[in-house]
Amino acid sequence: MRLERLHLQDQPAYTIKVNAAAQAMITISGRKSELHELSIHQRDAVRMLVARLIEKPVVRCTSTAHYQLQVDTEPAVSGPDCGFSQRQPEFRALTVLLETAFGV
Repeated sequence: MRLERLHLQDQPAYTIKVNAAAQAMITISGRKSELHELSIHQRDAVRMLVARLIEKPVVRCTSTAHYQLQVDTEPAVSGPDCGFSQRQPEFRALTVLLETAFGV
């Protein structure tokens, strides 16, 4: 799974990748990548939230995107935050969980 925060006015862009072993890596613009082992609680929460997010198809949106999510499933699921319109609470919870884990 890969979550990208697009560059916003006062916040740098970043990419967080989480592999199947629940190891997460963040790459922030202009900084060295940082590896983080997710706790059991964080791993379970990520799995649950991602499962909820991909239950419904990603829709096209015209509003400004702040995040981009890519989930390596069969078939792959990818889209901007606004494309998960019926799952905004889950999308927000996922971003908060990962941002908190890395302190961004």
